[in-house]
Amino acid sequence: MKTGSINISFIVKLASLITLSTNIGCSGSELNSIVVIDSAQNVQETVSDDGSRVQISYQVEMAYPNLAVGDSIQRALESHGWTECLSNNPRWNIYEDASEPISKFIHSNVSYWSNGYSLMMIASTFRSSFRNQTQKSLPDDEIQNVVILVDYFQLKESFQEVVRRLQIQCAKSASDQGN
Repeated sequence: MKTGSINISFIVKLASLITLSTNIGCSGSELNSIVVIDSAQNVQETVSDDGSRVQISYQVEMAYPNLAVGDSIQRALESHGWTECLSNNPRWNIYEDASEPISKFIHSNVSYWSNGYSLMMIASTFRSSFRNQTQKSLPDDEIQNVVILVDYFQLKESFQEVVRRLQIQCAKSASDQGN
């Protein structure tokens, strides 16, 4: 599958906002065993040198609007202390990718999860390549691209700043319950 530069401003924004810190959560391999489904292909895992950032990506054949990171994986995340953050964004967003000569539409689902001062972004996308396609059409391929980005923050203020800029609401950590 050809991959090009996708204009996903929220992913770029998240990656540029987050600073590296100390690892206080799951290791990359442990996280990989939770969020990667059996039928995943092209699985890639990257862990920063200091362990403060983990990125896992993969592709899976799956019909829209199903999610690779579905209910069973969400329950597994919850059992490991992760809580889904609240967002005003619709579950599925559709936008045009005009980075190539023939525009494509991207059907994107992004969710954020927190665990203490760790923040996880799960982005699932489908690409549509019909030349005359309208935004209301369904994706024309069944390859779902999944990217999971986790940042482990040492400072509460760093975590809170990213959450504020993303305009999401995450559960308070146990140490914040009295505040």
